[in-house]
Amino acid sequence: MAGNQAAIYSKMHHALIDGGAGAALAGILYDASPAGGEDPPTLAPPRPPVKKQEVRDVASSMFAAYAELWRAPLSSSGLGKLELPRSGGTDLASVLLDAAIDQAEWPLRFSANFTEIASAYQAAISNAFKPESLKALELLSAPSTPINVAISSERSFAAVTVPMARVKAVAAAAGGKVNDVVLALSSGVLRRYLAEGDALPKKSLTAFVPISAREAGDAEMKNQVFGMVVPLATDADDPKARLTAIVASANTSKAMANPFRALMPHFAEIPTFGTPMLLQLLAVFYGRSRLSDSVPPPFNVVVSNIVFSRAPLYMAGARIEHVYPMSIPVHGQALNITVHGYVDGLDFGFIAGANVVPDLRRMATLLTEELAQLERAYGLAG
Repeated sequence: MAGNQAAIYSKMHHALIDGGAGAALAGILYDASPAGGEDPPTLAPPRPPVKKQEVRDVASSMFAAYAELWRAPLSSSGLGKLELPRSGGTDLASVLLDAAIDQAEWPLRFSANFTEIASAYQAAISNAFKPESLKALELLSAPSTPINVAISSERSFAAVTVPMARVKAVAAAAGGKVNDVVLALSSGVLRRYLAEGDALPKKSLTAFVPISAREAGDAEMKNQVFGMVVPLATDADDPKARLTAIVASANTSKAMANPFRALMPHFAEIPTFGTPMLLQLLAVFYGRSRLSDSVPPPFNVVVSNIVFSRAPLYMAGARIEHVYPMSIPVHGQALNITVHGYVDGLDFGFIAGANVVPDLRRMATLLTEELAQLERAYGLAG
């Protein structure tokens, strides 16, 4: 690239990691200084390595495990600690056997934690039926827009960076958080983009906002994420009023979603053997049928904000200047806006189905203009 710079494109399936695990993985892939040489942090493996066993030995061990279970059939502590043997092999027979054991073991672990799960579920349902929650539900239905249609296999992409200090200043002035400003910037971009095409709905657009369920220091290589739906206040013309509304809506949505956080660890490792194949067939059918062109969307866009690294990273002595995310548009949500917080900036990645939004550079330009508008609205412009 120009200026003796280089770009690296990496691709990893979302089934393996979420944003938190991806940020932890970066600490292993890259150096913390130009010289390198530091010991990388340790990523926790999803499961301790299993010594390979013959299938007949696994079957024998399994009978012993079940015999132990029958000796204390109603002991929740026994259920929770029960771990059936695995073959550890990579041949087809071993993989199928281990998958079947996973299927059998998960209900036992689920039963061991049933009381805790039931309490968390009851708290979540009670919270959802509070008057303020029911009132908020009226705002969560999404209108149909030109970006909520079926997508092709081609992608369009654009990236832009805004200074973290400017975003934090706006957030402080509004009494909100950085993520609230990220949502307000995304809202302003979508509002202006759709208005330019005379396609802005009177009802506010909504965004699905992923929330990490990870505890501090958790770097396991798996998905531990749930989310909330937040109205983007695209029906408000004034940028200050729009951000104020988003701060209030985000707080309400988070209060509604938080009780579900306790449920996530119990559902994070549900056996899914065979599910990817089924989902692939359903996705093909959903796309070719173009049902997403006529079915009301559950939300209009995904807006995700991930802290990637506060310290600069290096590769082979060269400093990594930006980390632009390229996330996942799907049928019905043709646009995805993901943000990486890296050092002192926010790296925005806009990605879309190219048949729906063939050129995203306009959105990237609008985002910097929206930040300037917010600064003027709060008297922060220099």
